[in-house]
Amino acid sequence: MNQAEIVRLYNDNMSIDAIARKAGCSRNPIRKHLLDAGVTLRAYTPPRKDIDTKKIFEMREQGLSCANIARHFNCSVSCIQARLKKKNSKPKSQNVKRKKMCSCCGINPIPKKPVRGHLLTRLCYSCFTRERETE
Repeated sequence: MNQAEIVRLYNDNMSIDAIARKAGCSRNPIRKHLLDAGVTLRAYTPPRKDIDTKKIFEMREQGLSCANIARHFNCSVSCIQARLKKKNSKPKSQNVKRKKMCSCCGINPIPKKPVRGHLLTRLCYSCFTRERETE
């Protein structure tokens, strides 16, 4: 994608992020091409005032996901995550430590301490033992 096409898409009200996705790159090279071409970038959109941060926290405590909250407020998931981050709350996926599960059965967690001969495997102990017996 050349600079003229980037400028044309931006002037047709396509966002820098959308152009970057179309070009298969990050937003920084697109932004640089626009600035090099002398294009005045659109102004930053201020945060929405109609989204109540207290309500977001209440909904999170009820167990709703960021995606469900975003649908409720008709905004993006990243908008909700930014509000939570601003008030020192981690997104739900960061609150829960996930155990690595067995790639064979998908049920049992992989042991933290390696068992003799069980190094560098993605199997739980019972699947590892069963596989070893069949050899």
